[in-house]
Amino acid sequence: MELANAAVDRIFMPGDLVVNEGDVSNSMFILLNGSADVYVSDKSKDKQDKEGSKKHGSKKIKEMIRVGHLNSGAIAGELAMLGISQTRSASIQASTLCVFWEVTQERAMTILDHFPEERQLFSNVIVQNLDLTVNGRLMNLNLFKSFDRKFRNLLALYCERNAFFPDHAATREGETGD
Repeated sequence: MELANAAVDRIFMPGDLVVNEGDVSNSMFILLNGSADVYVSDKSKDKQDKEGSKKHGSKKIKEMIRVGHLNSGAIAGELAMLGISQTRSASIQASTLCVFWEVTQERAMTILDHFPEERQLFSNVIVQNLDLTVNGRLMNLNLFKSFDRKFRNLLALYCERNAFFPDHAATREGETGD
């Protein structure tokens, strides 16, 4: 199975939401043509909303902060596709006419099983994208909630980023660690 056969073509007009922060999903997107902006919730707005009246429904882009830009060849949503994150961690809005491929977890894993040499390339993309989100993820993990903020920042700064696929050993018994 090739990626082009596994993917579903998605076309978005300028201003269309490709994905919405907080939505549950198990697919990733590959941007073939066009450009899009990446937004996350403005935490100060969230705090104001909790103190004031409650809002219902999805957030408007104007209530969010632009944190990135995608161009042709970009991959987004790989953590949701891999099952690492159950919900979208950001919203993506088309800034020009965009053509995306949407690939589900089932289809992507089938492709990676057939092309094991491509796993490392995909793993590198995941690690590169994790660099952008690791600090926020560590700050919000229940495991580290009671730790000092400075310690969590240092951990985020110095931890090694890796991506492991099923049947790939992260470590082996008896192996010397760092």
